[in-house]
Amino acid sequence: MMIYQKLRLLGLNLLFIVSICFIFPAQAIAKKESIPGQVSIEILNPPTPLRAEGKDYLVYELHLVNYNFAEIKLQSLEVSDGEKKRIFKFNKDNLAALIHPVGNKNSGDDSLIISPGMAKMIFMWLPFESKEMIPKHLIHTITFNTKRENKNLKLTTVTEPMLIKHTDPLVLTPPLQGDHWVAGGGPSNTSYHRSANMVFNGRDYFAQRFAIDFIKIGDEGLSYQGNENKNENYFAYGENVLAVAPGKVVEVKDGIPENTPHTDKTAVPINLDTVGGNHVVIQLDDDVFAFYAHLIPGSIKVKKGDKISKGELIGKVGNSGNSSEPHLHFHVVDNPSFLGANGLPYAFDSFYIRPSKLLRQDPSLKIEITSDELQHQLKQLVLENTVLKFVSNKD
Repeated sequence: MMIYQKLRLLGLNLLFIVSICFIFPAQAIAKKESIPGQVSIEILNPPTPLRAEGKDYLVYELHLVNYNFAEIKLQSLEVSDGEKKRIFKFNKDNLAALIHPVGNKNSGDDSLIISPGMAKMIFMWLPFESKEMIPKHLIHTITFNTKRENKNLKLTTVTEPMLIKHTDPLVLTPPLQGDHWVAGGGPSNTSYHRSANMVFNGRDYFAQRFAIDFIKIGDEGLSYQGNENKNENYFAYGENVLAVAPGKVVEVKDGIPENTPHTDKTAVPINLDTVGGNHVVIQLDDDVFAFYAHLIPGSIKVKKGDKISKGELIGKVGNSGNSSEPHLHFHVVDNPSFLGANGLPYAFDSFYIRPSKLLRQDPSLKIEITSDELQHQLKQLVLENTVLKFVSNKD
């Protein structure tokens, strides 16, 4: 999905967002004629802290491109603060779990290897016990092995400090009401939303970085009862979708027919125009947009240009667009595009968590509620597959 220019060995004037410095062979650090390791590191979107289930996280991506004629093999990644005090260290084993290929896989099955002219992503998910422990800057040190003139070299790349955006979370009211809502594909470093990037106008975006598919389960832990191929048999189907904050409606898409649940076909071909199904986009602030996707056709109660209030009815949960069963897809982004934008962290003002255990993910979700004790949460988000109880502001 990404297009790369023909690479040169001595591309010393490369353009990338995060400048690279101190890139020299470890055993030749004093030799002025040494050629820096030709690996660029781009931080696609500097992070803003996310608070979820009692912890704070920094979530972002490192984009690595190998400009050498020889392959490289990543050895370690260290994250330090602006004063170079180490905060996290990932060795080969745990670093491999963070790496995602870009386009076709290369260099066999070894995720640590980047072939000449190829790129890979490192998905960063850094947990902190509190927001106060998050530094103002982060520095990344990546060590890798390669060959040059038939010699084995160990190279260390140190990026310039990355500024962390220390801002308060965007606090919203929930888009749904009621109990037993599951945060399907919710924030985690392994959820399907996490890796759903898309390139627009030559730029890579992660619009669904903090997206959630809200699925509702019944007493048996399933999202439906009876025939699973009927939309009306799903507990989420037809539930009210509410405005999470005051704002202005900037986009409405309606009239897309619904899919038959858990089948291989969709009602319409999936493209950029239909992927969100029947959906609404509401501008909450400058460069802040809330997306509500996969609604029932004809259920949308707002139109483009409307100014709406918090809690106002938007539409009803359906199964249109790129959807396999009735659910509400919700995310917040910095641009009014379903996929051509960057996901922003947000929080819900008040909700409850039901302790639970995931029993099955495919072919359909099954979850066991493990305790009746509700855990009250304020001004934070939830992680993947957490079970929620939403309440009205009057409760």
